[in-house]
Amino acid sequence: MVGGKLRSLVGGAPKLIANDGAGVTETLVNGLSNLKIPAEELCSRLVGGVFDGEYFNLRVPRSLERPDEAKDWYTYTWHPAHLIELAEEDAKKATSWVRGTIKSISQISKTFNRGKKYSELIGEAQTQGIKLAPAGHFSDTRFATYSSEVLKGFLKNYTSYYARLNADKNADLDLMNNARFVLGVAAMADVYKDIGLWSQGVQKVELAPWDIASIIKRKMEKIENLGHVRKT
Repeated sequence: MVGGKLRSLVGGAPKLIANDGAGVTETLVNGLSNLKIPAEELCSRLVGGVFDGEYFNLRVPRSLERPDEAKDWYTYTWHPAHLIELAEEDAKKATSWVRGTIKSISQISKTFNRGKKYSELIGEAQTQGIKLAPAGHFSDTRFATYSSEVLKGFLKNYTSYYARLNADKNADLDLMNNARFVLGVAAMADVYKDIGLWSQGVQKVELAPWDIASIIKRKMEKIENLGHVRKT
């Protein structure tokens, strides 16, 4: 904290010494040492940290603690953006229409990945006066912001995909030619846009914990409202 405000200082991105608790802890401390803070000063001023799940699995926070009475004052929290992504992954697994929509989008997009089909898709977009969006693909290791861009791109390319599938008499046209799929893609685009903005918002290092809690509360209410709207 500098001048009453949280400031970010980049200590570096050193090579991982070993993929275990001791190795990750040593790598972390080495990165902090680049800030030219004496080791004893660093230890005396440490009040906690924010980590993703693997750090907790490897017991890194425990390795950073001092063996004295001050350890009761440490506060270690799971990084909120990672928690949001884990919640998104759990919700996706529990929601069949989301999984089905993702599967259909991936199947359609894959048809036009490369080669002649991709060239034909570009031609179709030009005929329609549309600038084709990059065809992204869903990934379990990417944040919701990335999924939001995949959905946004698919919607932009929708009419071009439809026209080419129709011209080729491709059976995948049946995936697109129904209201349930169209509404599913649109609903996912809305939800993932909000989740992506939510994830980005809590990654601002200058935010105090109560600011992050406020962002999460507001976004949770908005997501729940979207769910109520969809049900009605």
